[in-house]
Amino acid sequence: MLAVFVGLASASPPPVIGGTPAPPGRWPDAVALFSGTQPVCTGTLIAPDLVLSAEHCYGITHALVGVTDNSDRAGSIDVVERFDHPDAPSTFDVSVFRLASPASQAPRDLLVECLSDFYVDGATVTVVGFGYTEPFGPGQPVLMEVDLPIDDADCSDLSRGCREAVSPGGELVAGGDGLDSCIGDSGGPLYLDTGAGVFLAGVVSRGAFPATEICGDGGIYVRADAIAPWLESATGVVLDRPDGCEGFNRPPSPTADPIEVTQGRSAAITLEPNDPDSADTHTVRVVVPPERGSVSSDLVFTAEPFQLGPDRVVLEVTDSGTPARSATIEVPIAVYPAGFLDDEIGEAPGGCACGTANEPVWTGWLRALVRKREILPNAR
Repeated sequence: MLAVFVGLASASPPPVIGGTPAPPGRWPDAVALFSGTQPVCTGTLIAPDLVLSAEHCYGITHALVGVTDNSDRAGSIDVVERFDHPDAPSTFDVSVFRLASPASQAPRDLLVECLSDFYVDGATVTVVGFGYTEPFGPGQPVLMEVDLPIDDADCSDLSRGCREAVSPGGELVAGGDGLDSCIGDSGGPLYLDTGAGVFLAGVVSRGAFPATEICGDGGIYVRADAIAPWLESATGVVLDRPDGCEGFNRPPSPTADPIEVTQGRSAAITLEPNDPDSADTHTVRVVVPPERGSVSSDLVFTAEPFQLGPDRVVLEVTDSGTPARSATIEVPIAVYPAGFLDDEIGEAPGGCACGTANEPVWTGWLRALVRKREILPNAR
């Protein structure tokens, strides 16, 4: 397979699902890769004569660098050597292709070293490629781009299809809800704008789980910082790197404890920005409000009466740096019946969850579940 197999597509989706044509000159390091006359994958120029792409892209014979329409083959450069990552099917799905002559375009620097702080959930990245117009084809010649949110910055959730051998930190999950890479985008660049430069953050690999169709439900990308040492060792080339983190405003990486509260009551959300730039101040806004209550401006959740069960609120934390950087966090919430957290309701003799004369049977059943913590605070 030569691309990312992911989900939900509209009736007439564009290439790079949910995307738009890339303006000429915006991505001069984006590369169209061919097997004979057939365009099969996308890549990124990381050195004058080196193109980074996916290991599962087979039979690559030549490349077009910096074009927005790959139907004009003038200026193509032959591929003369290939470097595959060891154990690529179980570790990093990447290969490097050496060109017969250096490209005239400037290569892209990788998001490495201390800039790895930019890999955070909620950060916006841009995927670029020559992917299918529709999930089942046909292909098209136009370079497309689409902005995606990072969903799992270190690919620690193995149920999404992350590879255990390189988790956490070897891959990331991004996109979904109709914004995605697709067939033909494989090996292509995932860019991240630091405010002081746009860097290569990842390489298109495959689709994430769960997937209802081929494209649209999000994809898995190999992280550039994870493969930088191998790239230099395999090719013998020392890649350009940014000079430290001076001048780069790095984003916060917020954390918060789950909330447990009884119906009709309030509980404060304890939020830590965890900003690498300690001098920054922060503002917080609600991105996705809870369903069983409300959150005030001072981050106090108040549960509605007669609302029970799991809930969540998604917050966006923005720092005061230049340019400002943001990251999102999902805070799990569990709303219990009145008295549960204060032991106001006792259990019937023998531990029966059968209710009392003044208590419905379902309340006794819920009480038993809560006491065993079988209602999970992070359930959705």
